[in-house]
Amino acid sequence: MIESFEAIRFRAFEHLAIGGLRRVNIIVGRSASGKTALLEGIRLALGATPQVALSLNTLRGAGMIQNAPLTREQFESLWSPLFFDSVVKYPIITKIENSKKTASLSIYFDFENPITRFMPQHPHHVQIHLGVLTVQAMPTSVVPIVFQRTLFNGEESTLYCKILETGQIHFDQGRELGTATEFFPSTWQLTAVEVANWYSQLSIANQEREIIDAIRNLFPEIEDLSVQSPSQFSALHATIRHRSRKIPVSLVSSGITKFISILVAVRNYSPGVVLIDEIENSIYYKMYPALWEMLHSFAIKSDTQLFLTTHSLECLKNVVPLIRLHQEDFNLIQVYQEEGVSGATVLPGGEAAAAIEGDLEVRR
Repeated sequence: MIESFEAIRFRAFEHLAIGGLRRVNIIVGRSASGKTALLEGIRLALGATPQVALSLNTLRGAGMIQNAPLTREQFESLWSPLFFDSVVKYPIITKIENSKKTASLSIYFDFENPITRFMPQHPHHVQIHLGVLTVQAMPTSVVPIVFQRTLFNGEESTLYCKILETGQIHFDQGRELGTATEFFPSTWQLTAVEVANWYSQLSIANQEREIIDAIRNLFPEIEDLSVQSPSQFSALHATIRHRSRKIPVSLVSSGITKFISILVAVRNYSPGVVLIDEIENSIYYKMYPALWEMLHSFAIKSDTQLFLTTHSLECLKNVVPLIRLHQEDFNLIQVYQEEGVSGATVLPGGEAAAAIEGDLEVRR
């Protein structure tokens, strides 16, 4: 389980260091304060590969790979949103402490070793010699980006992302830092095939019953869950009381689908870290107490650590009784931004509950 996290020059965090992290870490803050960036920073620190980094920008609508070949400016623009104030001159540094072991990552452009290649399309250099105009392709130096990593076991490695002389982008392959991790953005919605595949893995391991029991407790009309393939694609189906046929879960309710997706994700990333942005999305407000109880219960059973953001004060108030019962398992992380720089403070269990109960503006 992650005990502390540090990020230097990542997104709007010039230097962030938070410790005392627990099983369930609830992140609050006003819009554009840095809540999502905190989730992304943890995902980046645990992934530590060029593919993970680029996927974070892609989810934000930035970092989209254009048709090759890329200019130096286009290549840098894929990555610059990751850097503080988009300044790529200085490295991004992250550190994760886990059971007195530390994993670190440094991301930087290797300006001392640019790769030079010719681009026949542009930019062009025009020459006039003896009245004859000639157009020559000018060489362009594309600077590779470096991911220098130290894993929890002390192993060191370096991964590059660069532009080949053919103009194609190349990613060095490397394993993540050893902790199963997944980040679900606020717009996330697993496809029916993904949910079915994850549920099938739990079923093979004889672990699906706890999912079924949890859903039946919330939605008594659902008697069973199973993966069916009426077409070429598999989908999770529900056996509904008083219905003669099984129904795809996605057609029963978006809220039920969200519940199942969350539980399946938490169980599948055992042991590991699951990061979910705006946990309350698609959840009916009367289901908030059950949502928190299931999240906590499944996190404990699965040995999974959770980082969850929410905008909903009502959602927060419904977790207070659970925090009171399990103070050692909960943190409230308040993210704020001042003069364009984000920061965060951590309130442990009892303090977190008191702050929420006292109507302190925890969302700031």
